[in-house]
Amino acid sequence: MNLTRFYLNILSVNPVDQYRIMKAKRDYVQIHPECAICGCQKNLEVHHVIPVHIDLSLSTVFENFITLCDASNNGCHRWIGHFGNFKNLWNLDVRQYAVSSRLFLQKMKPDRQFILPTQYLITEFAKALEISEGKFLEQVYNFNK
Repeated sequence: MNLTRFYLNILSVNPVDQYRIMKAKRDYVQIHPECAICGCQKNLEVHHVIPVHIDLSLSTVFENFITLCDASNNGCHRWIGHFGNFKNLWNLDVRQYAVSSRLFLQKMKPDRQFILPTQYLITEFAKALEISEGKFLEQVYNFNK
């Protein structure tokens, strides 16, 4: 996990919270060891769906996290998590995009293996959004239109 940018972005947060956030991110990556979008397993970063500077109380909540790869891989964190702009933008629909991408990859390459099954992500993301899996999948399919 690349923590350099993390340290630069979180300098305004007090040291105790910085440590708690860093530990939570490390713990999350151990449970979710691949990019939720492309399945890459190297140079992973934890993306806060709701950024720390918007709501510090969500900074260590796993339901606010998603594992994405950094720019040395496909750049899912930069391009999908932040629309190419870390400073000002973030994608609130990143979970829906991740599942949509997974379903597309599985359709194009049926033999493609992921560490975390897509159904696991659907369950986790629906739980994080506090909606049913069916409602989440409806959002995914509407997202593709």
